[in-house]
Amino acid sequence: MASFLDGMAGAIFAGFKGQLRKGVIRRLGPGAGGLDGHGRPQQPVPTLSPLEGFVDDYSDFTRAQAGIPAHDRRVNIFGASLPPGFTPRKDDMVRLDYPAANGAPARAEWYQLRERIMTDPAKALWLCQSFETGAPSDVG
Repeated sequence: MASFLDGMAGAIFAGFKGQLRKGVIRRLGPGAGGLDGHGRPQQPVPTLSPLEGFVDDYSDFTRAQAGIPAHDRRVNIFGASLPPGFTPRKDDMVRLDYPAANGAPARAEWYQLRERIMTDPAKALWLCQSFETGAPSDVG
């Protein structure tokens, strides 16, 4: 049975088209070197998936109520920009690209997602608590 939520994420995303930052979400896949003694993958292979979104800050009230660190930011990812069935999760890394404008050079910002990741019932927008970090060594 079709839900009234079907297609809503795409419609919302279409309304913001052209106003969002393009980027990628980086996830470590299974390890090419098997598992270590603790069951963790060795030499995990990163995969990059396209996304569109933006970054904003939490209010002082929200930070105080939820215990969010002062330097954390919220990465907002539009669900319709992600590959089908892809769900952001803790430790994924997000790169948002800023093109050159008004004499400023192009730049990219990298964020690592924390555990607090939420979305709406239509999965139109993912709200991801994150912190800014440097680019991983295997990606520019």
